[in-house]
Amino acid sequence: MSDRPNPQPVQQSIFKNVTANDIKVENLTQVIQIEQPTQKTQKDSFLGLLKWISEKYSSLERMRPHHAQEVLDIIRKVRQSNGEPFDFTELEIKSLDLALNYCHYVSKGAKARSPGLEKLKKDDYYCYLRELIASKEKIRVGSVKLSSLVGDIKMSKFVEKLEENDGL
Repeated sequence: MSDRPNPQPVQQSIFKNVTANDIKVENLTQVIQIEQPTQKTQKDSFLGLLKWISEKYSSLERMRPHHAQEVLDIIRKVRQSNGEPFDFTELEIKSLDLALNYCHYVSKGAKARSPGLEKLKKDDYYCYLRELIASKEKIRVGSVKLSSLVGDIKMSKFVEKLEENDGL
């Protein structure tokens, strides 16, 4: 797929009227068509979003409100996406949403900003994470782990149980 409406191929003549031994080549043309995929941003994937967060902040608790809101907006877009090119699993969305809201709740003493999480207390977050862990599904791990972005040790350990184990 290309960003350009009609990408034009590049043609290059390699040989014209060449004779070698008993072989004669009148014209040999090479056609090259380069198509560039639609550019995705780093934030269109779970692992890319975690990397973006880690480049800006050492933990979710330290996120500035406008960046936290941007992440929540991405979560909302992914949940409402109709075939848009996002690379998130449902578990990754739930765990990121929980972790971000928990960190906001703990560090700012404020209620969660995501619908359905507004009335949760500290133990409720742990309980909800236990349910996700019980599902035996796993979230992907890249160069940055979600658990490494959670400053609260207990919450970080819960999130770590959700992460794929790479056998180490």
